Amino acid sequence: MTAGERLRVLVPVTGAFHGRLRVSRATGNLDTEGLERILSDPSVRAIGLAKQLQAHGADLVAVHVDKGAGQEVLREALAHGLDQGILVEGAARYESDASARAATIADVYGQHGPFDAVIGPARSEFAGFSGTLAGVAGRLELPCVVGVSRIAPDGQGFRIGYQSIFGEYDLRIPRPCVVLAGDLPPAYPTAWGIHDAYEGRGLLRVQADQYTVQRALTRRQRIEPAREEAHSVEEVDGGTLVRRLRSRALIPEGGAP
Repeated sequence: MTAGERLRVLVPVTGAFHGRLRVSRATGNLDTEGLERILSDPSVRAIGLAKQLQAHGADLVAVHVDKGAGQEVLREALAHGLDQGILVEGAARYESDASARAATIADVYGQHGPFDAVIGPARSEFAGFSGTLAGVAGRLELPCVVGVSRIAPDGQGFRIGYQSIFGEYDLRIPRPCVVLAGDLPPAYPTAWGIHDAYEGRGLLRVQADQYTVQRALTRRQRIEPAREEAHSVEEVDGGTLVRRLRSRALIPEGGAP
């Protein structure tokens, strides 16, 4: 990192339902009526990892694709001391779809970047978020690392500590990149962070239809049914029919009708 250059990090966060989950007997789906939405624990750990770069002067930008009560989820993330939050509203219809969510986050990366890293949780409250961030990495053609517990700038890349079934290792990775936080102590909000978050500072609201994913989802391919040719019935006499057949060389000139 050259002198005067400031890192920017995008931090996707997810929410979690706080309270006892119930299953609706009528629909067989989760009944979330009356349950509070809070910042998910894996997101808190991802914020803790991102804040390691904040100590080196990085700007941290949280992004949340709203599934409901998204403002509270994002404000809780900002209370941890992040510099800015982007709330993607109007995406409740497809937020649970990992591919659509990945496309949305990739569009945020493209429209609000450049960013040096995307640091996010390994999973969400319903799992599968690792697939989302892997999808982001694929769309942006960026390297993706998992299980990271330590990160610091190292020249034009990052030096990370990551965990595997064989132990903990050090690795140098290039930037930009996508990083999934591992098992590390969670971060905690600060008093000033809570004050600033709930004063409405640093929160940018955008609509899902600003992004290409929404246009892709709403676009429908129009398929026209094949139309059968309509032929009217024509009554002709024998002589006329013979002449037509001869004109098309279907019967010889001297042939019998």
